[in-house]
Amino acid sequence: MGAQKVKIIAGPCSIDLQNKAEVFDMLNIKISGKSALFGVRVVGLKSRTNFDPKNAFIGIDLESYEANVAKLMRGDFGIITCPSVEIANEIQSKNPEIFIATEVVDPWVQCSVLADFLKSSKAIVWNPAVNHLGFPIQIMAKFAKENGWKVGIKNGKALGAPVAISESKNAETPLDKSWSGLSTYASNLEKSDIYMIHRGVDSEDNMGFRNYPIHNMCIRVKQKTGNPMFLDPSHIAGPKKRSEIVDFTIDAMKIKCGDDFLYDGILLECGTSKSDTDQHITIAELEQIIVKLSEFRQI
Repeated sequence: MGAQKVKIIAGPCSIDLQNKAEVFDMLNIKISGKSALFGVRVVGLKSRTNFDPKNAFIGIDLESYEANVAKLMRGDFGIITCPSVEIANEIQSKNPEIFIATEVVDPWVQCSVLADFLKSSKAIVWNPAVNHLGFPIQIMAKFAKENGWKVGIKNGKALGAPVAISESKNAETPLDKSWSGLSTYASNLEKSDIYMIHRGVDSEDNMGFRNYPIHNMCIRVKQKTGNPMFLDPSHIAGPKKRSEIVDFTIDAMKIKCGDDFLYDGILLECGTSKSDTDQHITIAELEQIIVKLSEFRQI
């Protein structure tokens, strides 16, 4: 069995007052008497292709986020908390060992709220794949250093090269460079506190995947940066391959990088959500993944 302990993070694409109960159900999945999860997704603000709050769910934090932006524009630093952080505190009050993992679309505002109102230092903040700029990562990393958090760095959507080229072991695509380069903006953190998250790429032929997985790119980036590598099977599989997520995840977690396993963790969408619910696995399927993983990896 592999020596690396797999860090499993699961939860809805976006949290709300209705699906938060499902998060507690996920935390009840046990391995050796303890929750099998390392962290849970508690995402309160989503980066959407179009800003259309009337027809697309942006997140339960939208109102408080806009209120905080208005405060800061007036020079008022008395920011207010947001619903997702209140839910996060509720989760950690009952599960103090669990990390809260959240996507950050506006580091200054959202990280300030987390720093002021999240009662625990167990937090992971990551960038949306559509935001591949270095300085937002640097801001998140500064907050992370100050508060004891981890930073996740998702790969961007555009590969910048044909898939056939990127699949070769010695290739270096534009995405290799930009993704690994982002980790240098978080160089104030320990390498073990920077999680590179593979969510697939938008290629010339995704072959049914929402975003095509490039495992060899992940091997190259992990070897270059020395950071842990996480798999995001939900954004890779998407709705068309939702039924294959369990098997895909298990197969991917067997891939090696040198003498060790490539993927150190998993970021999964699970349960129900007002956004992207058709690519979520069920809680029963999450348990299947955990049981199957435990046969060859430590959890």
